[in-house]
Amino acid sequence: MLSTYSSQSLAVLLKQLPDLVSLVRIEGEEFQIEQLAPSGWNLWVSSEEEDRLTVGFAEYHCHFGGFQNDTPEAAAAAANCIQELRTGKLVVAVWYEGDKYAQSNMSESTETPKPWMWEHDQRPARALTLQIRKWAE
Repeated sequence: MLSTYSSQSLAVLLKQLPDLVSLVRIEGEEFQIEQLAPSGWNLWVSSEEEDRLTVGFAEYHCHFGGFQNDTPEAAAAAANCIQELRTGKLVVAVWYEGDKYAQSNMSESTETPKPWMWEHDQRPARALTLQIRKWAE
């Protein structure tokens, strides 16, 4: 049986994204949703964490919630993120150093993505190549 957090989060997600209903898998107190994008990349949503949702796409994942009593807001934010990925407003930027994964983040499709390490790391920038992951190529 789903935990209270998982149950409340899932209700909000499915209200905003009813097409995901058939993709929900219940595993004890948690739920998992997986969907293959038209581009071939995997989207997944999980309530594995006790008080937050995780949304993943391709090589990137992010967390929503983690604060006391923020369930509806966190689930709505996760649903918005999924919707923006699906409509192409958001993409996942993935950087490689040679053929080795270096990092990834989400970016608006109209912006030029920058790796976070270039903004926050004082070391010289490494030679990275960028690949963009979209819902539909």
